[in-house]
Amino acid sequence: AISLNLSKRQIFRLKGKMKTQGISALVHGNRERKPAHTIPDDLRNLIRQKAKDDYRGTSCAHMTELLLEHDGISVSSKSVIRILKSADMPLRHKHKSPSKHRSRPRKDLFGQMVQVDASPYDWLSDGRMLSLHGAIDDATSRVLSLWLCEHECGMGYFKVLEQVIKQHGVPASLLSDRHTIFVSPNSSRMSVQDELMGVDEPLTQFGHSLSLLGINHSRARSPQSKGRMERLWGTLQTRLPVELSLNRCISIDQANLFLADTFVDRHNQRFAVEANSAGSAFSPAPDDRSLELILAWRHQRKASSGSVISFEGNHFQLLSSSGRIEPLRTKDHVTVVKTLSGDLKAVFNDQTFNLILAPQRTTRIPASKASEMITDTPRKPFIPASDHPWRKYPKPLEIQGGKNRSIINRILAVSDEFLPKNPI
Repeated sequence: AISLNLSKRQIFRLKGKMKTQGISALVHGNRERKPAHTIPDDLRNLIRQKAKDDYRGTSCAHMTELLLEHDGISVSSKSVIRILKSADMPLRHKHKSPSKHRSRPRKDLFGQMVQVDASPYDWLSDGRMLSLHGAIDDATSRVLSLWLCEHECGMGYFKVLEQVIKQHGVPASLLSDRHTIFVSPNSSRMSVQDELMGVDEPLTQFGHSLSLLGINHSRARSPQSKGRMERLWGTLQTRLPVELSLNRCISIDQANLFLADTFVDRHNQRFAVEANSAGSAFSPAPDDRSLELILAWRHQRKASSGSVISFEGNHFQLLSSSGRIEPLRTKDHVTVVKTLSGDLKAVFNDQTFNLILAPQRTTRIPASKASEMITDTPRKPFIPASDHPWRKYPKPLEIQGGKNRSIINRILAVSDEFLPKNPI
């Protein structure tokens, strides 16, 4: 018993079995017996094949979710790791020890701070670098909106903000980087409208919309300042391309529809956390008509004679809701609003008008520019016809002949009397 590190009772038990069963009694009963929870070989081969084809590039945790959702296979991520390692297949992620960094505590309320950013990546797996615009809540890590565009632009951020406001309301504050969409490059020049609004620096189109909504705008000076947004991009860059491919999203419009209807909610169920305090810091959203005019591009124009303003190479007049043309004085200030849908509106004296094309007017060409319009092509000389009156004049006098000769001699004699005798 001491040599085998067994108790006396176990030695007596084995001795009794050997008398009845022989030497085979010393072999454990579970030897060469597969456990009840063993994954069958055909299922292991299927998981390896999925990792090579459909779920290529996914992490083991993400592959576990996809196997359950699309194939009805329930396995743990640790089992997937063992199956792939047994086949010497590389893993998408390796365990890394957490790095030490100074973190900023989360906000207490949902909607107290929303972080926005955009990330260029091959989201559709077709070789194109597209920019995904996103918004995430700081208190809960809940993704509020995602919108895909060809490049980082104001339209993408306007769409993200529009979805956030329509679904949740107006956030208390917004954190972004210092892109020119958020920070004007002409920081030294202030427009009259900005001065009247009492701002300290010129506002961009997006910044002006935030000001109208009453959202406090903060700008981060480093990626670490908006680390929650940066970590979201790391997660989405490994998960979203596979999801878009599995759902056959090959265009930007299909991707945006999938993001809004399916992906965002499923992502939040997996990664969102509870806020430290109950409640919400979101304010009630304005009505759809007001929101359409706020989330838009605004351009200042001066009226010319005939109550006409010029915008994008066309001349417009202001049409009121009653169908009447609004009279404008020369140099009246009018704000042209271009909505996200491309419609044109005008704001004058705190009233909103539709824009219609003005009747085409004849323009007077200045004399200084008239010469520029004359072509340099030489004109063909005019050759009169054979029966033209110019060709019917009497022929010159014939010098030959007696009568004509005498007339010419008399003319010459008279002219000699008036000519000087001694010419100089």
